[in-house]
Amino acid sequence: MAGFINKNEERLTAKDKLVKMCVQEYSNDYTRALSLAYMEEVLVQKMLKVSDLLLCADEEFDVHVNVTRRTIKKIFDAVRMEHKDFQYNDFLLLIWYLSCRSNSEREAAVVFDIDSEDVFSRLIDTSCKLSWLRGSSKMRLPDDEYDEDEIVECFKRRTELPNVLGALGVMRLDCLDGSWINVVAIVDHERYFRHLSLSDSSHVVQDVLRNSEIYGRLCQDHPKHYTFLCPADGYPSLPQLLPGLRDDEITLFDEMPDFDLRHSDVVSYARTAIKEVVSRFPKLDTLETAAPEVVEAAFMLHNLCNQLRDTSIYNYCADDLMYSFSR
Repeated sequence: MAGFINKNEERLTAKDKLVKMCVQEYSNDYTRALSLAYMEEVLVQKMLKVSDLLLCADEEFDVHVNVTRRTIKKIFDAVRMEHKDFQYNDFLLLIWYLSCRSNSEREAAVVFDIDSEDVFSRLIDTSCKLSWLRGSSKMRLPDDEYDEDEIVECFKRRTELPNVLGALGVMRLDCLDGSWINVVAIVDHERYFRHLSLSDSSHVVQDVLRNSEIYGRLCQDHPKHYTFLCPADGYPSLPQLLPGLRDDEITLFDEMPDFDLRHSDVVSYARTAIKEVVSRFPKLDTLETAAPEVVEAAFMLHNLCNQLRDTSIYNYCADDLMYSFSR
């Protein structure tokens, strides 16, 4: 360690120096060498604290958090421009909490050294501040005509289906306290979430859609006759909603099975995108109580991670996840 320590800082411990440097990029060899040395002490103690997350090497950080430091810093800086009171530790708390199925509010209080009664409110407050980025993320219906045309053209090249503007899916997140959150999501050709609507009003797909913000758009005729594709069962008959074929319809005409195959390919965009979000943020599958703000923040963060090309390793395979309304 002596070779790494500047003579002017001899009185500072390695931990003190890392705390001083924790807001930097963690990319230079000096910081990495110190962080690896400090993590040896942490592993011996077998106690995770927020200081450990701030000070550890990237390899260890990625074990606990499913978003890279570089991505976290970019998003944090963007939000901090609007909310000067946006705290890095609170942002890290939200991402850490979402990154593991077994994380709990009680454990979060210990790791981040805060009162257990304050954890939930901090998660909500941080999630609400993130909503400021909604306009700059892709979590909205595309309103620009050129944007719509581009999406339609991409879907046509990939599936040979004309006038497809996106895939729509409805799913339910069941919480540990018996509450639930219904998610209505529209996904584009790049599996970005263009729209997200959350509610806890019903278990019935049709009712969930009617109570969502997207319902009005689906009830209107589009001048270019663009449509959103959805699964066959449970979805209402609406002008801009094109369901798949029911089992008793597939054998009616020779060309129908081919259409259904292509239709299923588009619908799978929504199903896969939702699975990817829960794979990146597994806590969504085991939330302690219904917190729509936290769920929306998770979907927004996933969009931003994809836009920033964050390829963090997920905790488990997305194909193993099961949902009530995702089929």
